[in-house]
Amino acid sequence: MRTTALAIATALALVAGAAAGQPAQDPAKDTAALQAVHAKDLCLVARAKAADDGVSDPNVIAARIAGSCHAEEDHALAAMNAWAARHGTDQDPPTLTDRDRLGLAREAVLMARGTDYRN
Repeated sequence: MRTTALAIATALALVAGAAAGQPAQDPAKDTAALQAVHAKDLCLVARAKAADDGVSDPNVIAARIAGSCHAEEDHALAAMNAWAARHGTDQDPPTLTDRDRLGLAREAVLMARGTDYRN
């Protein structure tokens, strides 16, 4: 999923820049972007824990919660787009489709269950 990949790339770029002694272009905004992504993840995992019975198909639970964190997802998306603009990445700006939102919700269900969601 492009959105999750960009969030991971964002975090890695921040760590790599700090490790190389290169200051970030705007550390406060970069930190805020990571916090927005984290808030989105926390919202989805909390919704997953509340809705999950632990035995239903993760896709069923994901479909139930996919629309429950739109504000947090939209805020994280805007923060990631701003991060990309500040850091001059050559990637297309991330977007969030309904399919992406469903995928994020599924990842949250699996994370809440302690399952490796990357497989």
